[in-house]
Amino acid sequence: MLTSILRIELKDPIISSLGAWERAIREYEQQSGDSVSDAIKASVLSSSIVNAKIREHLALNASRLPDYQTVREEVV
Repeated sequence: MLTSILRIELKDPIISSLGAWERAIREYEQQSGDSVSDAIKASVLSSSIVNAKIREHLALNASRLPDYQTVREEVV
């Protein structure tokens, strides 16, 4: 389950893919009792977006996107 969370491909429409991914994270956390850190979620989100323009935008602006919520807001 964790592997599928870490190897996700977030395709357009991103908001739908992102919602499904976040549900999978919550399900994993509930079932395992473990949590996915903010840094891991931000990193996976930034690198898993299929849309090359959005992925490039996130890479170019990474220094001002310190946490998952900020990266998420930038995407949607």
